[in-house]
Amino acid sequence: MIAGLRHTERPETFQRIRMLDYFMELPICEAYDVVAHVPQTRCADPVEELR
Repeated sequence: MIAGLRHTERPETFQRIRMLDYFMELPICEAYDVVAHVPQTRCADPVEELR
């Protein structure tokens, strides 16, 4: 999902964003134009186990 933030009606409501395992406090609409939600990722090629 992609959310455009340039014309948000109430930008003051967006004051933090979730990163991998924490929340970062900042004015989201001033810092970013667009935010993308990527719920799951995976490797394109299998990763071999190192021994």
